[in-house]
Amino acid sequence: MNHYYQIYGLRIKSSRAIDLLPEQPATIIDLEVKWTTSIDDAPGNIQEWQPVITRQLQKKERLAFFRSDSADGSHFKICYNTDFGKIAVIIDPAKRNSWIIYDTGIAYSYLNSLFVGSILGCILRLKGILCFHGSVVNIDGRAVVLTGKKHSGKSTTAKAFAKLGFKVLSDDIAPIYNVNGRFFVEPGYPKVRLRPQALQLFYPEEHHHLVSIYSHRFSKYSSLNDSFWNTRLALGAIYIMGPAEENDHRSYVAPISAERIIHLHSNTFAGYLITPELLKQEFEILGQIASKIPVQHLHFGRNVNLVYQQCQTIVNDLEQLKASKVEL
Repeated sequence: MNHYYQIYGLRIKSSRAIDLLPEQPATIIDLEVKWTTSIDDAPGNIQEWQPVITRQLQKKERLAFFRSDSADGSHFKICYNTDFGKIAVIIDPAKRNSWIIYDTGIAYSYLNSLFVGSILGCILRLKGILCFHGSVVNIDGRAVVLTGKKHSGKSTTAKAFAKLGFKVLSDDIAPIYNVNGRFFVEPGYPKVRLRPQALQLFYPEEHHHLVSIYSHRFSKYSSLNDSFWNTRLALGAIYIMGPAEENDHRSYVAPISAERIIHLHSNTFAGYLITPELLKQEFEILGQIASKIPVQHLHFGRNVNLVYQQCQTIVNDLEQLKASKVEL
């Protein structure tokens, strides 16, 4: 039985259910996903796999990237070596078919989490779609991207916005689509990933009942329910999150006037897959975004209890940008 989903701008047909995603009616698809525990079910016309080495991949012990070139184009393979077993993802040259081959000891919950995160993020990047590692909030009808390094509070801030009555468009991956020179962000799925401190803040008595994210130790899924925005929005602004000088320092915003492209590039999703030919394409898109979209640096305190004040700082800054007639 096939199952149909829509996420990150992709219409997907899957050979098994993915319980993190709401099912959709059968439709024309952009990507077909076949799940199997046997390598014999993968395409048989692939030639020898050649490793692809990038600077970031050299630092990853549990991830490997391969390609196989033929007259029909290049197949790609991403290999994950997890605590629960091995997973291989094969993608065809057209980027319309993928095969996920996994060891039988790996739980579906783990595979589902990996699929909506790393696997789909990698497929999007190989399709040439720019993705930021971050969360996206609908503020005044525009997509506001919150990006930054690990543990910078992207998901926590998105959840706080949801508590304040805003809608969240995506968490973990912010896929950017260029439509005739305008940039749009496509929705993800109706959950955010929260770490222990955030769980204690938002669910002081209830977080033990939330579903664990087995691909992210100690994190759990928080459902957005009515706080999820399920249609694409024009990109309005990008906030790159970084710590303030003091642990409990109140958040503040500073514009990024120089090296915007470098700051944006360092916060893309699955940058470890970016080969020189993809890198050239990426910098062209980042240059367009940097010239058209406000890119701000949000300095925040480490105290998670300040997160609501942090949200207000962003809202106030957007109002100031609008008043100064910066394009939003």
